[in-house]
Amino acid sequence: KNRALQEKVDDLENRSRRQNLRIIGIPEGEEGNNPTAFMSSFFSKVLDVAVFQKDPEVDRAHRSLAPQPRTGERPRPMIVRMHRFQDKEKIVRKAREKGPLTYHGNQMNISLISVQTWHGKEHILMESSLSCEVLG
Repeated sequence: KNRALQEKVDDLENRSRRQNLRIIGIPEGEEGNNPTAFMSSFFSKVLDVAVFQKDPEVDRAHRSLAPQPRTGERPRPMIVRMHRFQDKEKIVRKAREKGPLTYHGNQMNISLISVQTWHGKEHILMESSLSCEVLG
C-alpha cells in the first residue's frame, strides 16, 4: 500500500516537472528584475528566431536556490517552466541540433530536469551505507 502511494506521488512529481528546463551558463544578473520575460526572449535569440513565430511563453523562471556565487565563480543555473510542453520539446531539439551554445561569449547548456524517484535515492543511500559498513 505504501509503495503504491509512493509511486503515485513520484508520478505526479514527474508530470509536474516535465515542462521544466535547466539552463547553465547565463551570467548572474543578466535576467534583471524579470527573469520570466528575459527567458522568453532568450530562447529566440540563442536558438534561432525562425524556430518560434513569437517568443515562447514562460510560466516561471528563477535561479536555482543555491547561494549567490562570488565574482568569478560559476553562475547558478536558471530553472524555467515553459507554458507549453511542445515549446520545451522544440527548444531541446533545436539546442541539440545547434550543438555547442554560447551567450555573450559564455558556453551554455540547455537540458531537461530529470527527477530521480524516492525509491532510487533510498537505494543509493542503502548502497553507500553498506559500503561504509564494509569499509569501516
